[in-house]
Amino acid sequence: MDRQAAMFAITQLTDTFRTSTNDSVFVVLNSDGPFNASYNKKGSLPFNIDSLMFSAPLGFVYGPYEENGAFRLAKLSAVKMMPDSVKASHILLKIEGAVKDSVLARADSIKKALMAVQILKHYPTSILPMKVRR
Repeated sequence: MDRQAAMFAITQLTDTFRTSTNDSVFVVLNSDGPFNASYNKKGSLPFNIDSLMFSAPLGFVYGPYEENGAFRLAKLSAVKMMPDSVKASHILLKIEGAVKDSVLARADSIKKALMAVQILKHYPTSILPMKVRR
């Protein structure tokens, strides 16, 4: 199939994909590639669709566009808020007026929570599914 015919064929599928209520079946029946059911975080999608998908409404379809020699359609089929990172430059615990043991207990709790975050970072795919996260 030449490029022009391929582009025409995928363009014909765009409206059907947009209104599809079962995206996985649609992709299996109409695509040369597998259905991708994973959630993606910002910055993990190709640069031409990354910012679009993270600001688009549910059901938004982009394309057809060309990527790695193939014509593609992208659809935002699900959105899930998932905390995936924590930034802290300082954790300050007020000691004045507090019992030293309670401050140490609170510091220990914070340390355990930070260790849990590190474990999640090390094993993200076994715990967290991947789709669009906002």
